[in-house]
Amino acid sequence: MANPEVKTLPMLRPALIAAQKYEITSAVDGLRNALVSEKFLNTDPLGVYAIACELGLKEEARTGTMNSS
Repeated sequence: MANPEVKTLPMLRPALIAAQKYEITSAVDGLRNALVSEKFLNTDPLGVYAIACELGLKEEARTGTMNSS
């Protein structure tokens, strides 16, 4: 699913871990986009940054950092 609907960061994290583990590229791409969505960046930029760092997503971590300033 290219654009999965993810309502919370705690839901997104395990889905992204599984998508990375099983190399489901379309799911990884959609979940990465969801991670840096305005909804999450505005409500929990530190959570976005933490998940991005944990999963080695450098671009997303930078986005989360830039938004929290």
